[in-house]
Amino acid sequence: MRVTVDRSGNRIQAKIRNAAEMKIPYLAVVGPRDAQASKVSIRARGIQKDLGQMDLDQFVTAIRTEIDTKGTETVSARFS
Repeated sequence: MRVTVDRSGNRIQAKIRNAAEMKIPYLAVVGPRDAQASKVSIRARGIQKDLGQMDLDQFVTAIRTEIDTKGTETVSARFS
């Protein structure tokens, strides 16, 4: 699992668009309120595939399961 944090001064929509162009499989959007509540908003590859908000621990468990099962159980399938 590789994680990168975009701390640029760009707006959130620009960051999402850039990540979509780079074909990042999952994008976790964390705002100040999300961080305080230990939540993340997850987007699957592409701008239109918003999986919604979930607990950070729940997402980490789901992504680990996807890795362990080599993609037979995807995060998208579990939360869509």
